[in-house]
Amino acid sequence: MNIDSIQNGIVIDHITAGRGMELYDLLNLGSLDVSIAIIKNVSSRKMGKKDIIKIDADIPVDLDVIGYVEACHSLRDL
Repeated sequence: MNIDSIQNGIVIDHITAGRGMELYDLLNLGSLDVSIAIIKNVSSRKMGKKDIIKIDADIPVDLDVIGYVEACHSLRDL
């Protein structure tokens, strides 16, 4: 499977497998008119499996919501 890389946006990585949609809903990402990829159950050496969310826009993200849902995440601003 190939997911295009993003040039200017945000990647939320290291989400516990199965929690990506919950985070998507809580961040209200469905209301945005931008490309968003939710990748579920990605193989991970550290976590076994994980979810990833890629947002192809540089938008403000509520870090409190991310921390509430997922304490062990990575957020990259590209």
